[in-house]
Amino acid sequence: LGGLGGELGGWGMSLVGRVTRILGDASIAFATVPFTIEGPIRRQLAEAQLRLLQKRADGVVTFSNDRLLQIARDLPLTKAFAALGAIMARPAAELGAALARPDVVPLRRTLERAREWRFGMGTGREKHRCFVAVEEAYASPWFTSLPEEISHAIVLMSIPEPNKDEVEILQEVRRRSPHAVIAWASAPSGTKDDRTVVQVLAGL
Repeated sequence: LGGLGGELGGWGMSLVGRVTRILGDASIAFATVPFTIEGPIRRQLAEAQLRLLQKRADGVVTFSNDRLLQIARDLPLTKAFAALGAIMARPAAELGAALARPDVVPLRRTLERAREWRFGMGTGREKHRCFVAVEEAYASPWFTSLPEEISHAIVLMSIPEPNKDEVEILQEVRRRSPHAVIAWASAPSGTKDDRTVVQVLAGL
């Protein structure tokens, strides 16, 4: 996790990606892109760091800071960045928890087949929870506006009814992105949690 356009974040993530590849592990970078108003110099630096990061890490998921204005318009900037950090940290943590050692090679192959990755997350409850969760994930501020162009998708699910919900969620994803090759993992919700949570990493 880190920010592009500064002196440390982008270069540091590239170094981690390089070391991870040498060790034979998979690496996914979750990186923020500077606000447009931060000026051309910072944005050019961010673009250079992104190009290097895409060579060093197996996959790079970008989060534009401009989209923060859609979800945290009334929050102070420090709290808005904290909210974004929490959003970025969740798929990073849950993907790591869902993977076993034999999954590393297939994951790397999936990540390497798409240059750009986007992220969306949604939550649903009760009867239509799967539809609502996927719909919300696809409407996320950092998701792609062209879901039919998604070539690969990694779907993470936290679900109260594993067998039933998995099938329905994957059907909803395939309906929106019919050309996507889908990899997925699921985990049961907590004992008192009736929510279905869907996270989608979309490769373009």
